Order: sequence, then C-alpha cells, then structure tokens
Amino acid sequence: IGERSLSSAVIRGFSEANGETLICIDADLSHPPEAIPTILECLDEADVDFVLGSRYALGGSTDEQWGLLRWLNSKIAIALAKPFTSVKDPMSGFFAIPKTVYEKAAPLNPVGYKIALELIVKCNCCMIREIPIHFAQRRFGESKLSLTERLNYMRHLNRLLRNQFCHWRSDLLRRLIGMFRKKRGPDA
Repeated sequence: IGERSLSSAVIRGFSEANGETLICIDADLSHPPEAIPTILECLDEADVDFVLGSRYALGGSTDEQWGLLRWLNSKIAIALAKPFTSVKDPMSGFFAIPKTVYEKAAPLNPVGYKIALELIVKCNCCMIREIPIHFAQRRFGESKLSLTERLNYMRHLNRLLRNQFCHWRSDLLRRLIGMFRKKRGPDA
C-alpha cells in the first residue's frame, strides 16, 4: 500500500496490527517458521521485550552455500551496530516484540531493510533474547544486499547515532544544570 521499503512496510504492518505480539519473518523461507513457537515462549518470559532468531547465537548456523562475501558483509554490519546493542545478530529479519513495547518507541525512521536494529534502539529494548536458528538459502526472490542498501545502512547508523547523541547530550545538560544548581543553592 505505497510502502517503498521493507522497513516502512513492517512499521506500517506493526502499527495496524491488533495482536499483542508482533512478529517479523522473511517471506523467502530463509528463516524457519517452526521456530515461531520458541520465539513466542521466550517473549512470555518475565521482562523480555525483544526476541531475535539468530544465526550467531550458540547453536545457530547459516546455509553452507553462504559465500565468504555474504558472511563478511554480515559480520561488518554487526560490528558497526555494536555501539547500539550487544546482541550477536542485530541484522536478523526474524524477531518478535510485544505491541506494548512497540507503541512506546521513539519516532521510527529506518533507512533500508534492517528494522530490528531500529526497533531495539528506538523501543529502548533492554532484555533481548536470541534463539539459535538455521538461516537457510532463500527459496524465493533475490537478495536486497546491493551497494545502495549498504549505503542506506550507513545512513541508518548515522541517524541512530544522532538519535542516541541527542539523548546523551540532553542527559548531560540536565546533569550539568543539576550540578550547577546544587553548587549555587536552590534559590540561584
């Protein structure tokens, strides 16, 4: 319905969904749908606010046909995401989030198709579980990993960094003002 990117389509779908749990899974069958019950069980655990199907969690794997270039792209993208999260596979397109957590998100504006990282950051997800999955060779469609998408990912990281920097900057300013007031007294 007019959506031009995977991320914007996921956001639109999540915003219009009526259920209590929101799940994203690739339609090309590279993610195992049989892992959905495990993802839902994990999301029911106390304080868990995000669950990822992970290629890199202990027990996870990728298809043998995954080439060196694809693996290297994945690892570089994950390394670049480290300032935002410590999860092993923030690039995963297979995840679940409670609707209540999603609704508390800061304004969402992802670039490209890596929506999980956007949600982890903007929904302030702290308790994230990763379940191991086997990431299979896609059965349908083509890879979206073009030079344009790599550049979009860099733009996305820049937006997230600016978002985080604004929070850090406002927190620092609040602390400095608080210290100044304590030093000068409450009537200053």
